[in-house]
Amino acid sequence: DNVAYYWPPIYVTNETSETGGVILIPNEGAVAGLHARMDGLFRGPHKSAAGVNYGFQKVVDVERQSSGQEIIDDSGSDTLADAPNFINTIRFKQNAIVAWGLRTQSTNETFRQVPVVRVVHLVYHSCYNEIEKFTFEPIDSAGNLFARVESTLKGFLKRLHKDGVLYGNEPGAEPKDTDAYQVVCNRSNNTPETIGAGELRVDVFIVPTPNAEQVRMNLAVAPPGFARGPK
Repeated sequence: DNVAYYWPPIYVTNETSETGGVILIPNEGAVAGLHARMDGLFRGPHKSAAGVNYGFQKVVDVERQSSGQEIIDDSGSDTLADAPNFINTIRFKQNAIVAWGLRTQSTNETFRQVPVVRVVHLVYHSCYNEIEKFTFEPIDSAGNLFARVESTLKGFLKRLHKDGVLYGNEPGAEPKDTDAYQVVCNRSNNTPETIGAGELRVDVFIVPTPNAEQVRMNLAVAPPGFARGPK
């Protein structure tokens, strides 16, 4: 679920060359750099590091056939992106070298997109760091600790939602199917048994924002007068 594969290798400027030559290298460093740039531009990992609007900055070219043509074309790129391959290609499109794909190797559709997996990691590790602060705090009978935990995590998730990282509506007083996130830390998941065992339990539910993997357009040729509509 956490692995993404990109192909083919890339050309970058050979810094040791005295004649301005290039060198063919694996692409993972450039891909990681592009992800980092997207994180900064969009305040989170929800924007895929792909597409013609955000090309690689220091990649000169991709590996090509001996004829000079790209190794892969649009049809081949689509085939590689589909099951069972789930391979993202690096392409020359609109005068830029770009990543053309956002899929992981997961067969589970929930984790099919790289941005979704990265959002899950962000939320998991951030929430873990937050709730670790409550370790060894007293579980009071008035529920003050429960409220503090909920408030802390909801505040973090609210910021993510504001930045477009989570998909859906901001939760209200009552949970709804359209909520972008929910945090539960009360007596419903903290029973007398778990409290007696010294455990504090928190359930976090999130809906990561999906990315558009394909854009489809229907074009119809209409007769004269069609735009005016019926009389």
